[in-house]
Amino acid sequence: MKRTILVCAIILTTLMMSSQVLSQNQYFQFGSLNAGSVSIGDWTKLTTGTHNFTVGEDNTTLEVYVNSRFRVESLNANGVQFRVRIDDVTLPDYDNMASITALYSGTTDFQSIFAVFENVSSGAHTVSIWAKAAPSGTAGTVGVDPGGWGGKIIVKAIPSLTNVELQSQDIPDEFNLQQNYPNPFNPSTTIRYSITTPENVSIKIYDIAGKLINEITREHNQAGEYEVIWNGKNNFGERVSSGAYFYQIVAGNYVQAKKMILLK
Repeated sequence: MKRTILVCAIILTTLMMSSQVLSQNQYFQFGSLNAGSVSIGDWTKLTTGTHNFTVGEDNTTLEVYVNSRFRVESLNANGVQFRVRIDDVTLPDYDNMASITALYSGTTDFQSIFAVFENVSSGAHTVSIWAKAAPSGTAGTVGVDPGGWGGKIIVKAIPSLTNVELQSQDIPDEFNLQQNYPNPFNPSTTIRYSITTPENVSIKIYDIAGKLINEITREHNQAGEYEVIWNGKNNFGERVSSGAYFYQIVAGNYVQAKKMILLK
């Protein structure tokens, strides 16, 4: 009898887990991507594994984030482009395709890819990473770099703003990037910005020599005011040293940068 109850409990738990769906402001994270490589020319699906998720409602907006190292063999100067798809066919409504460009074979590079898919239907879906040789470019094989960190894919469902909701918001009069506060700071600082139209927004941190340290946000924002926090760490989660840094916003055609100081 006890064994029967235990078996029933296991079955019930399994059914509950398999019925979990992605609702607004919830996300799935897929880590430890497979390292297998494939030959590319035109858009080719990378063998990173099968990444399944379920959407609970029709007309859902999804944000997809990819952070990983990729290895490219036989790469020429034109490089390789990366993007994501849903169900192997659906292209993003908004995306920032990442790319690797180098003059030598066997290059390895970290990439951050962001995409937005609108009006996604309810039910089961998959997310995948695709690569292609850049125009007039060539590349041999592409795969996830297994060294140290296998990368991750995050799929997040976000609320879709209606026209009424948009009209009720205070729309800024101009694009603006404010000075971070506090400044100087330790260990973290807040960066505020405003946009007047819906845009893909990227905020990156650079050191004084112009080297990219971290991309702290890459997402599609509606018109409005926003703030993000930089925790003083690089793309690998390591704390950076004291000194001067620059933070830059790219929102559509609006580009602005400001200086900040990290003191320890």
